[in-house]
Amino acid sequence: MTPPIIGITQSSKRDHLRTLQEYLSLDAYYRVIRQAGGIPTSITSTNFQAPTTPLDGILFSGGGDVSPSIYGDATFEYISGVDDQRDQLETELLQWVIDKDIPFLGICRGLQLINVAQGGSLYRDLALQMTGSIIHDWHPSRRLLAHEISLNPDNPLIDAGFTHSFSVNSLHHQGVRSIGKGLSVIAQSPDGVIEALQLTGHRFGLAVQWHPEWLTDQQPTRDLFVNFINTCERTHP
Repeated sequence: MTPPIIGITQSSKRDHLRTLQEYLSLDAYYRVIRQAGGIPTSITSTNFQAPTTPLDGILFSGGGDVSPSIYGDATFEYISGVDDQRDQLETELLQWVIDKDIPFLGICRGLQLINVAQGGSLYRDLALQMTGSIIHDWHPSRRLLAHEISLNPDNPLIDAGFTHSFSVNSLHHQGVRSIGKGLSVIAQSPDGVIEALQLTGHRFGLAVQWHPEWLTDQQPTRDLFVNFINTCERTHP
């Protein structure tokens, strides 16, 4: 059987990869998909055309902030790295994968985009807008286990072998404020920040707020990506 093709969303802006850290971040997504048995390919606003692009799964990757205009916030204070074309592409792409029941995994910005595309909203900056927030922005400590999270039962993270409480890295300054339609909370940090969401009724619709692509020394993390790829394989011709 041909390995499943996994589209990885990214910016189409030529100046997107401004630093070595950004290059390494993008490379990490490709590496983890290959390790799990998939074939990674980039998705940008210039190369994707539904339904002609052959894809078996989607990884909504990390990156700059989602535009507040998507969730009805006219204030851009504390916001950086907005890519309107990427926001539009990923919003449309999410609806496409939901309609087609295509497996998807969101990481960091990916979770936030999925949430607002489903009608939810975000804190533009957790430290400044959420009372009692712990530190979530540990840039650029990509492998530092910054804080614990707690899991709800019966979800894909449990299936991958994660315990009900474990530590994660944390590289974000925004977070979920109100939850989007059809999404259920399956993990939270000690301050109540939502760390994972699942799309109810979807074959594999999961989004996490941390960066598991940097934590593949952990067996449950490797199994999570393998489970994702295996779900994509079941619909690959």
